[in-house]
Amino acid sequence: MLSLAVAALSFSANGHTAPLMKLRGGGLPSVEDTQKVIGAIGLASGLAGFAFPKENLDVYEFTSPLEDDTVSFGRMNFGAQIVVGTMLLSPNDMINVFAAVMYGWSAAEADNLKAPRLPILAWAAFIWATKAYSDVVPDWALPAALVASGLHGTFFPQEQADMYKIGSRVGPKEKARTKPISKQATAMSQLANNAWLSIGLYLAAPLLGLDSAQAFALFCAASVASVGKMLLLDGGADLFNTAGALAWGALFAGAG
Repeated sequence: MLSLAVAALSFSANGHTAPLMKLRGGGLPSVEDTQKVIGAIGLASGLAGFAFPKENLDVYEFTSPLEDDTVSFGRMNFGAQIVVGTMLLSPNDMINVFAAVMYGWSAAEADNLKAPRLPILAWAAFIWATKAYSDVVPDWALPAALVASGLHGTFFPQEQADMYKIGSRVGPKEKARTKPISKQATAMSQLANNAWLSIGLYLAAPLLGLDSAQAFALFCAASVASVGKMLLLDGGADLFNTAGALAWGALFAGAG
């Protein structure tokens, strides 16, 4: 699906290839049309993956059997795709969908990760409050929180796992502790945090004086950087077949 989307976005209306960096003029799609395509792909991928995370992660051909923690963080990444799709297709609904995704992920995965639900539910409540109490919560609060959390999780994943007490509920008779997460699961958690970072940058763009086209370009650039980081620094070919990640990178590079 991704390869077809990349190809489709690479052609102008009259059938000739052209660089997508030039989004306006000629037969090339507008920024708004490109956002809709990216949003639709993200939403479709996210909905499928959130409902069936293991089956969708299997498509990426991991080099070792998928671990339960990897599947849990994979569902978070698919949840981020749902948020991205809503953000680009129906921005007025984004906050409610975002809060629902966080609530749903906590309900589905807290037990699998042996983690307390309260911190994730607090995220869901905070996200919802930024819209419900917009006259009280400053506009910069959500993008700042997403950027800070995303940076923390992508560069210090084990520290973040300890903060959220991943693996701390080890049994009623055992002392609470946290356990290191594997390289495979860590890479997936970093990818999810990269997604929150990209979303945060997109939401911050208007506050920095950028227009909608520039905000979308910033989001795409951050997404390309996320793919590059995963391929070069976070495991890459040691963990999975890189073709899928490269297709996502090409999609964002072409769109941005």
